[in-house]
Amino acid sequence: MYKRNYLVNLFLLIFSFGMFISAGQLNAAEETKFEVKAVEKPIYFESVGVLVPETVITFSSKLMGTITSVTKREGVEVKTDEVLVTIDDTELNADLTGLDAALAELESNKIEVEKNLNLFNASKATAQAQYNLSATTYERFKNLYENNKSISRQELDKAEADFKAATSKLNEASAQIEVVNSKKAQIEAKRKQINANIEKIKTMKNYTKITSPISGRVTARQAETGMLATPGTPLITVEDYKNMQFKAIIPENIINNIKIGDSIKVIVDVINDQVFLGEVAEIIPTGDIMTHTFTVKISLAYDPRLKSGMYARGLFVKARSKALMIPTDFIINRGQLYMVYTSENEFRFIRPGINEGYLTEILSGLNEGDIIYKK
Repeated sequence: MYKRNYLVNLFLLIFSFGMFISAGQLNAAEETKFEVKAVEKPIYFESVGVLVPETVITFSSKLMGTITSVTKREGVEVKTDEVLVTIDDTELNADLTGLDAALAELESNKIEVEKNLNLFNASKATAQAQYNLSATTYERFKNLYENNKSISRQELDKAEADFKAATSKLNEASAQIEVVNSKKAQIEAKRKQINANIEKIKTMKNYTKITSPISGRVTARQAETGMLATPGTPLITVEDYKNMQFKAIIPENIINNIKIGDSIKVIVDVINDQVFLGEVAEIIPTGDIMTHTFTVKISLAYDPRLKSGMYARGLFVKARSKALMIPTDFIINRGQLYMVYTSENEFRFIRPGINEGYLTEILSGLNEGDIIYKK
């Protein structure tokens, strides 16, 4: 056994010497030492998911009409309030012209009614004056006739007839005014109805131009010029690609460890050697009753390499434990082998774990208190 270990150590020494002698690193580099210590390290739960835009809008028409233009194709960027699709508004313009004409005619009728109202008000004022005079005369004559017979019956009858005639004219004038006021109210109601229809058509005209409320990129185009747009049918889709999120599925046993604003490490497998740092933006409060999992959305800073639908993994802290950590630049990597120097000319093979920036976890090969050297 001793002879076997001796041969293994000899082989490793020769192997190490062969790897580094050409670079002149054995004696030329200045050594830096580090004492291996156990530090508190988070234990992660790895959740798989995909990248999704924070906002995705699929536009459809609110009215039926012929599409006159589609301004953007897939992959083209869109600015806020930029027109994406236009729909023929010829029929709406014709309806609007008809309503404007009806409103103009109505305004003309209103002017005529106002003139008649002024005339009837003047007639009523005259009739009121005649009524007041005749009423006073009739009452005076009636008193004279009943008290001392100073006037004849014929004069009383004439005063009474004049009073009744004045009353009739006053009532007629009041009735005419009521009729004119009724027409005026009808005109006002019709005017409000026409204005309401005008506003409705103007709103519908706004629907003939579909604009984007966000800046983003077109990801789907289902409409072409000349097609018939119908309510609810998708026409074009825009996504906010500069605000990407990682949509993670989290089991119920650790969901309470996650809070809004927590920093989460996100790994996108197709983007090598980079860990993205995201922030918990949303936790869906209702879980899936079948899988007992919850959806958590992690906001990521804009990076042009991040695209919707990419597979990703999120590292969520579920507990903390002690782990041996050493500076990453103390580790020497040769193919599948990892080692550190424990003295000037001696090295030890190690098995590294998760890289935490400038520190790397050591799973085996070192003990707490060991001294290693950087060559």
